[in-house]
Amino acid sequence: MKKDHILFWIPRLGSIFFVILALFGFFEQLIGSTLSEIIIGLVIIIVFILVLIFSWKYEPVGSVFFIILSLYYFYSSYVLSHFFLISRFFYFGIISIITGIFFIIDELYRKSA
Repeated sequence: MKKDHILFWIPRLGSIFFVILALFGFFEQLIGSTLSEIIIGLVIIIVFILVLIFSWKYEPVGSVFFIILSLYYFYSSYVLSHFFLISRFFYFGIISIITGIFFIIDELYRKSA
């Protein structure tokens, strides 16, 4: 299976972009944070990076993680219904749902080829 087709790279680049956005969000919240908040933020970033590594090889891991993550962002934006959270859903939720869908499409493409 050649790894130069676009369906192989779109979900992987989407997940890298998601981790970079999460890192920017983490660095933004460093100012005025306590040590426990910094540690929790680092753990979340490490989990995102580990999922990125696992989903690079195993597409079902990436598709499940990113779709569940987008559903979480949608739920939290809907329940709390603040403008900041709605904008957070558009940044993180849309990117994660598109990435998860492309992981599914890539897996189906690889099985059919």
